[in-house]
Amino acid sequence: MQKSPTSIYPPIDLVIPMYNEEKNIPLLVKHIITHFTPYFEQICFILVDDGSKDNTYEAISEIEIQSEKIKIDYIRLARNFGKDLAIKCGLDHSTSPLCAIIDADFQHPPEKILEAVEAIQQGVDVVHIVKKEYNFGPKYRKYGSKFFHKLVNFLSDYEIHLTDFKVLNQKAVERLRPFSENYYFSRGIIDFIGLRTTKIEYEPQERKFGESKYSFFSLLRLAVNSMMAVSVKPLRISIYVGLMISIFSFLYGLYILGEKIFLGQPIPGFATLGTALFFLGGIQLLFLGIIGEYLGKTFIESKRRPQYIIDYIQEISPEKK
Repeated sequence: MQKSPTSIYPPIDLVIPMYNEEKNIPLLVKHIITHFTPYFEQICFILVDDGSKDNTYEAISEIEIQSEKIKIDYIRLARNFGKDLAIKCGLDHSTSPLCAIIDADFQHPPEKILEAVEAIQQGVDVVHIVKKEYNFGPKYRKYGSKFFHKLVNFLSDYEIHLTDFKVLNQKAVERLRPFSENYYFSRGIIDFIGLRTTKIEYEPQERKFGESKYSFFSLLRLAVNSMMAVSVKPLRISIYVGLMISIFSFLYGLYILGEKIFLGQPIPGFATLGTALFFLGGIQLLFLGIIGEYLGKTFIESKRRPQYIIDYIQEISPEKK
């Protein structure tokens, strides 16, 4: 249920991470200004440019603002720090009672924000806006996303809503500020803070312009970093796998010895031994790699480097246009 324009919501900040979105972002901002202005006391766009190489800033600077209720804060990061840290930067600069996180490519329908804000007004702190089934894009993205969702929630000790499309109240934003890890997984951390949440669904649309910035290997790297950000269960799994292999090897050894003693069967030679060695070598390298990933991330975190570096902030408003 949406309020009528005569009943106004408190001010809202719209955190929009961007990377090479010169064609999409002006359309999104204009769409939101046109349809949202009657519903809010004030709308502040916090546009976080994550090191774009196109004319994103020029496209934004040409947007005409004709209402005092509209404000645009353009934040340019010094380089590409990744979407999660761009979102963290936007949340760090949010000061309004309401805050929404939305992508710049129109795959997140802006109208769902109004429905989510209504839920916030009813007493919840965070609204997760999750996508329904969709039939466009590469198959590996669709099925890989489902598998990733199940795997992350299996590894995590709490439910994680794997969507960046959210609306939060000021209490939730304040709870997120102290989190300062470099491997920042926004979706996991928002669910970690333990506030009252609900979810609504949306039907994702195809991008207006351009293509996804995530390649297959980028998504794979994101999946690995996300899983390690929420859990140490992969390390525990290595213990269990090692224990099972040891038990199986011991029982197999007893079986071979029994065949030799009681049946006079010759002990299998090089093929069995070689297969076992290669199998165990692969398992060892796999879990050494997992341990190395955790150690490497611990090393990076120990440096206490800033999560992101801001190149400059530019306010775009009716007075400064």
